[in-house]
Amino acid sequence: MEKPIEIEDSNDRNKAKVNRINCSSTHLLPTFLFILLLNGIPCFVEAIPIQKVVRIMNNGTSISSVRCFSFFDDIPTQHLRSKASFSFSVRFTSFFSYSTMYNCSTNLGTFVVYRADHECARTDKDCSWMFDDHRAYMYSPKDNTWNMIYYNPNYESVERGGVMKGDNKN
Repeated sequence: MEKPIEIEDSNDRNKAKVNRINCSSTHLLPTFLFILLLNGIPCFVEAIPIQKVVRIMNNGTSISSVRCFSFFDDIPTQHLRSKASFSFSVRFTSFFSYSTMYNCSTNLGTFVVYRADHECARTDKDCSWMFDDHRAYMYSPKDNTWNMIYYNPNYESVERGGVMKGDNKN
């Protein structure tokens, strides 16, 4: 412990002994990180599943190509016959797992199949999707229904690596 210093009060000339406090940044940063670890990070860890599976089914009338991808992961393009499906496991980003997002691109447009705010991300169920010639549908485990999602046709173009032309075979 450091030697007390004396402080003189200008009003009544009383002297008080006060211990010196060392507030260097080398002490504050580890303390802040420790508090963050205790309070903040476990909240995110509890909300993130160990593994999440996305299932996608072609509900259209013809063979259609599907390319699913995230910023860090690219799932090989699948060519699905009518009523065929495939699945893949979500690879979470290493530090901000709650920011993980996957898109799937078909011949008709793109839709987001996994995001932390989707209902399926907060359950132990898989994220199930089906698409047809006009729109995509996300399964709601809470309501036991398929919810219609419109394609975003301008998001993923062929020039930017979308589903290749000629893969839509009738």
